[in-house]
Amino acid sequence: MEIKTVKINELKPHPKNPRVHPDSAIDKLVRSIKEFGWTNPILVSADGYILAGHARLKAAEKAGIQEVPVVYLPLEGAKAEAYLIADNRLQDETDWDLTKLKDLLQELDTGDFDIEITGFDEDELNKLLRQMEEEEKKKEKREKPKRVIEQDFRLEPEILEELKQKRVFFTFSGGRDSSTAAYLMIPILKEHGIEFEMCFVDTGVEIPSTQEYVVRFAEHFGAKLTIVRGGPDFFEYYEPKKRWPSAIYRDCIGAIINDPVNKYMFSQLEKEEKLIIIRGGRADQTTSLSKGEKIYSLQSGKREIRLFNPLFDLSEEAFEKYKQALEEEFGLWEGYQKGFVRTACWCCPFQTKQQYDTIKKELPFLWEILKRKAEEWEFIGDTPLEKYLAKYG
Repeated sequence: MEIKTVKINELKPHPKNPRVHPDSAIDKLVRSIKEFGWTNPILVSADGYILAGHARLKAAEKAGIQEVPVVYLPLEGAKAEAYLIADNRLQDETDWDLTKLKDLLQELDTGDFDIEITGFDEDELNKLLRQMEEEEKKKEKREKPKRVIEQDFRLEPEILEELKQKRVFFTFSGGRDSSTAAYLMIPILKEHGIEFEMCFVDTGVEIPSTQEYVVRFAEHFGAKLTIVRGGPDFFEYYEPKKRWPSAIYRDCIGAIINDPVNKYMFSQLEKEEKLIIIRGGRADQTTSLSKGEKIYSLQSGKREIRLFNPLFDLSEEAFEKYKQALEEEFGLWEGYQKGFVRTACWCCPFQTKQQYDTIKKELPFLWEILKRKAEEWEFIGDTPLEKYLAKYG
């Protein structure tokens, strides 16, 4: 290959050159030429048109360089035009070994010379670092060992068979229990090819950050998530009544949570399809609205709902172990670190003293609304909120 020195005014840009070079790219090339000299000749076709090096020619003109090295290729016509495209396209197809590139750039970034002469400006370097972080996260996720569900947790064969035959949903609050239940069940469902969907009900009065945690959780574990908003807002429902939910029969659970989510789930079923809902219920949480069983049926109108509580017969020790594993892999809802004892509607009148103390401290503007409503609304039965306000309010 013979390299000739040619005056730049004798070179002809190719009239069909499809590549556009912004001024910022030319400026970078000028700085590179001044720092490193001319390292790459311009390639010219047999009929005298530039095939590769249009940007270098512009940089030479801008830098005041009169002569440049040129290599003439035995190409013309259609072949020359094909190379004109190929040279640009093949450069675009080049990938970087991001780890080596990052390490090399960091070695060079000592302050002895302008790092931007490498062709990477500050914005591009920052973008590169972000891309590196994303690649490292993906690699870490790929390299995580497969989680082993130990013998503390048992999924009976008949329950697994039922899960295979029904449409599976999670009612997911983002709390410790529902998160741990999902943490245990999601890999089992995926292993057996069982499709499922997680449902979180937006009541309009969730403690801030709960919904953000729910969305991140679903994304992390590769689960389909639906935020159900089909029901009434808490204040929309109770403001006209001027009363709190009943302490005897907690009507808020049905009207604001269960009814909307059941309606949504039924809307997703085929005509003869049946559903099963996975929840975070544990044996020590049985209420008048739930049965003390691991799996059981409820009627919703003419439709049957099967409810499955995978944590129901776990010992406290086993539950703590799985909860800790979830915390290490992904984390729990951050409200627990602030002092909340459970996820809930922030205006719930059935919370604990610690929960109300935390709302006063962390969400004082919402606490003021609670106090105001306590003066305006009637309490139906004794509620923790009424007792708390009488003693500490």
